[in-house]
Amino acid sequence: MAAYQVVSEALTNTAKHAHASPAWALDELAAVASAGDVSGARAAAATLAPFWDSAVRARTLEERGRISGLFGKALRAANAVTDAAAAAMLLRPFRVENLTGAYVDSFGKIVSSYGQQWTAELLRTWFGGDQPAWAYGGGQERPQWVADWLPGLCAGLHAAHSAGTVAAQQLLDLAWEWTGKDIRTGLASSSPSYRDKKLSDLGEPLASVLTAAGAGMLGPALGSADTTRYHMAVAMTLRLSDEQTEALRRKAEAEHRSMQQVALAAIDAYVHQATPARRQSVPVTELMTVFQDLPPMSVEAFRADQDRYADAEAYFDAYERIHEPEDGE
Repeated sequence: MAAYQVVSEALTNTAKHAHASPAWALDELAAVASAGDVSGARAAAATLAPFWDSAVRARTLEERGRISGLFGKALRAANAVTDAAAAAMLLRPFRVENLTGAYVDSFGKIVSSYGQQWTAELLRTWFGGDQPAWAYGGGQERPQWVADWLPGLCAGLHAAHSAGTVAAQQLLDLAWEWTGKDIRTGLASSSPSYRDKKLSDLGEPLASVLTAAGAGMLGPALGSADTTRYHMAVAMTLRLSDEQTEALRRKAEAEHRSMQQVALAAIDAYVHQATPARRQSVPVTELMTVFQDLPPMSVEAFRADQDRYADAEAYFDAYERIHEPEDGE
């Protein structure tokens, strides 16, 4: 049998086994590459491409815990094949929720190997791209992942790898984009109860995004646009005192509106009112120039005028007291 036929049959058998056990396939790829046969590992990876997405994403809800381990194997295999296209193919089926603190080092190595553009495309795929949340299954787990892992991941990437700062910024940008989209979805709801719950549930994720953005770890990478977005988001994290919250609740009940609507209306009314002109100090020399044509004032005459005004006021007050009606009249 020709050598190419042996190789072809071996790869076909590998593909069949890999379809049933993605974890086995990833271990094999890493082992082959580690043994020095990197080209063989790449060839084997190519046989996985037609079914790899469905094989990984077919994991049931009961197997979600094992997907975390599968993700670690995929990171090792993607690093071992040293090929950007093959690595992207192996990692594409996963979601950003699989990326936790345990994988900072592995992911950082891959970021350093394959570059910024490759990382940006992979992260956007993990975030679901332009798909709605229900299409990629991130609707329920995404808020908790952002709340639990985002600041630590950004800090770890920034500290451990030279290319990690850019990757952390990309991660932060995508998390903010997702958070903003969910906030707009909540605000657009016609149901006050759904809107209030949606925005309340986003409190912790939004705080984590702001923590990652404001901790200083990404300071040099944040541009003016990011700073603007940061301050826009801060407006949504205002904390009210108990008295203010209760007053807002009563107002909302009286007007048959949600607390969110009442608060937004109050903010709109305030920010759109005319801003009064601020007083400015004027140097004495300018005042002297403006009033230099006025005749000189006599201090004695000025004091005499003030005395007359004071006497007139006192006389009027005395007159009023004398002529006040008695009680009962």
